[in-house]
Amino acid sequence: QGGKDVIALPDGTARGWLQDGDEVIIGATAMGADGTRLSFGTLTGRVAPAV
Repeated sequence: QGGKDVIALPDGTARGWLQDGDEVIIGATAMGADGTRLSFGTLTGRVAPAV
């Protein structure tokens, strides 16, 4: 959304973009065609400064 959707952080600040040093944690699961659950696990990364 190009930074238009701002989220409120627990410390009271609001952000529309990630900043250098931010930690991003993504996890996902999906239901398979036969009803079984497929897990993609958890991915963690940190935003590095541009070089």
